[in-house]
Amino acid sequence: MSSDEYRIDNEARRGMVWLAWAQMVCGVLLFVTGLANASLVSASSSSGAAWWQYTLYAVCGATIVAVGVLNRHMFRHAHIRLRPDGIVVHEWRDRFIPWSDIAEVQTQTFMRFRTAAVTLVSGRQRRLPAPMDRIAQPDPNFPAQLETLRQWLRHHHSGQRS
Repeated sequence: MSSDEYRIDNEARRGMVWLAWAQMVCGVLLFVTGLANASLVSASSSSGAAWWQYTLYAVCGATIVAVGVLNRHMFRHAHIRLRPDGIVVHEWRDRFIPWSDIAEVQTQTFMRFRTAAVTLVSGRQRRLPAPMDRIAQPDPNFPAQLETLRQWLRHHHSGQRS
């Protein structure tokens, strides 16, 4: 079998990128509100307690923005690559799962999405970033992509037995 690469479906990815953008906007609003209130309180009051409270809002807002930026990056670039020796899962970094460590490929529901997941021989489950589809608007290619994963698993497990 040749090496196939599956990326997250465009429609599913678009929804997740919008969610990351919304997270960034909320973080910016919290950051700006915290800074504005901190500057108003520090200018009108000698008490530092309220100033620190609003500064904490600004720090939380900046953290939410940073997490949104990281989520957006991951949602845009996450994919899997099927290789003869296993699956390369690329999210934040490449992770390799050998076919011999995979017991089963199945579907898993995550928020409003359906995604492929592998059950490892150890019993642990690992959700894959692709293939993926929306529950509300199913991708007609999702079942075929899932079946391709299962065929690769069957092919490599049958090759190990002989």
